[in-house]
Amino acid sequence: NSLGDDTDGRVEDGLVIETSETIGALRGEDGTGVITIDPEQELTVQVEADDDGANNATFNGRITGPGSLVKTGAGVLTLDNDNDDSANSSSGVTSETDYTGETRITAGTLSTSGQGIGDTSHVILSGGAMLRLTGDEEIGRLSSAADGSSTSDNPARIDTAARLITGGIDAYTTFAGVIEGPGGVTQ
Repeated sequence: NSLGDDTDGRVEDGLVIETSETIGALRGEDGTGVITIDPEQELTVQVEADDDGANNATFNGRITGPGSLVKTGAGVLTLDNDNDDSANSSSGVTSETDYTGETRITAGTLSTSGQGIGDTSHVILSGGAMLRLTGDEEIGRLSSAADGSSTSDNPARIDTAARLITGGIDAYTTFAGVIEGPGGVTQ
């Protein structure tokens, strides 16, 4: 582990996760940051809530590779990757996130404005955790954590102000939680 677990990661260019890492927050604001997560590795982002509950971290960039992303801590991590690809279309470069590993949300909120989660990523929510969508998002599969943490008293939640599209991976899964908001879920 070469980064400290409480270190805020700011990515403005490129970062390769060759061994699993835990960081305190993930930030990048200009849309040029690219994180590559190597096979069988994971990037754990632990965003803790401040005393007033206002701690947020925003990454406006691209996550790629076969590794996994894990969101822990009571704070909010926003993957704000709803970038206009027209500037990159002539070079064949896309700003769309395309990592293929799991996306595990064990606590707090993972918010995305669209194209923040890989289209074939299996999204797994623990009880009390939330996936918030402010832009259309396509994922591979959706399920609740197998640990039974999502209960009627402490459900996993999806807040859809936009459309969640599942089925990028042809597999059946179970989501035992609450889906709310004006958006919808399409399989």
